[in-house]
Amino acid sequence: MPNGNVTQETNLPPNWWSPSLYDFVTDMSLEGWIWEFMRRARLLKALGGEPVDAMNPDPETDNLGGDYIRFYSNYSQIQIDERVFLPRSVNQVGRWPEGFHGQQYRIDDADLRILKKITIDLNRSDRMIIRDFKAALNRMRESHEEPKRVNPRINDWYGNCALQVWDLRQYQCSYTTILRLLGGLNGKSSVRNAINTSTRYIDNEGWKILARRLYRD
Repeated sequence: MPNGNVTQETNLPPNWWSPSLYDFVTDMSLEGWIWEFMRRARLLKALGGEPVDAMNPDPETDNLGGDYIRFYSNYSQIQIDERVFLPRSVNQVGRWPEGFHGQQYRIDDADLRILKKITIDLNRSDRMIIRDFKAALNRMRESHEEPKRVNPRINDWYGNCALQVWDLRQYQCSYTTILRLLGGLNGKSSVRNAINTSTRYIDNEGWKILARRLYRD
């Protein structure tokens, strides 16, 4: 098992688990939340049904590929060039996307992309190109409306301990146990809200939509 030794008592996390492991979450940026949601979603697939031990300080990674080992690093432990890369909305065919420097972690799912090809006559002035591009975009928006902006509720995610609750639920911890381990939560409603958040952004991979709407490189 890649998840360490679990205590024999039921509904308890592994011995290595501690609330202090999440100290870095305080005032974490949106990019940090995207990273934390993303790495849990990918570990969930990689571990094949085993509890995701995302905060394990000494995970067993012998059966994991090199790419997945890096998903055991929390946001405070990674370098700038290791973070999530989102290709820009406009890219030149035949070239790497602008800003791409070999980043390992890309959001490039084909089923999330609606690509339209256009041609640009560079023998025209920038003013004319920008004018014509805007006109072409307006026409394309007639069939594909601009996506609505999402409003991340980072304060709620932090206040409800969304990451901690999801991690504890990986070990089937009860609401009562979670409330005892995470002092300060506002009762079971906070746990339910945390589960709703983590289910949306981790289990259902909503982090991809969040990143595509809001991520800044």
